[in-house]
Amino acid sequence: MIDTMSSRTATSQRILEKTMELAEAGEKTLSMGKIAKVAGISRQGLYLHYPSRASLLIATAQYTDEYYNLEEHLRPVQSATTAEQMIKRQAEFLGRYNPLIYPIVCATDALRRDDPELNASWHDRLANRRSGSLEFAKRLHRWQR
Repeated sequence: MIDTMSSRTATSQRILEKTMELAEAGEKTLSMGKIAKVAGISRQGLYLHYPSRASLLIATAQYTDEYYNLEEHLRPVQSATTAEQMIKRQAEFLGRYNPLIYPIVCATDALRRDDPELNASWHDRLANRRSGSLEFAKRLHRWQR
């Protein structure tokens, strides 16, 4: 399911907001029943929007990046003109952004081991982070020549 801010229904948006709020409140299990209750819909209604907890948590992770504007947070790192500036901006980015996504990361990590779909998504996101780190290192290497 492709889930972007522009294609979401009001109910889908509310579900993602409430899932994120539960994660931020420290809820580790994020049961579909609890999410449905705080979103003000039935469990069946929740499953109509997100057919599995994995699909909901994957969409919530994407929503979290959109909500906190990941691209905007990365822009200073990407626009750095020196190695020193890039390293400093990357450290600032990680210090700002990681605490924002920490709740949904913890919730996903707690559930992924028992859910192959969620585990695959976890590994995809890690691969994307590794790819970004590799590009970061390559860029630093080019400046060192």
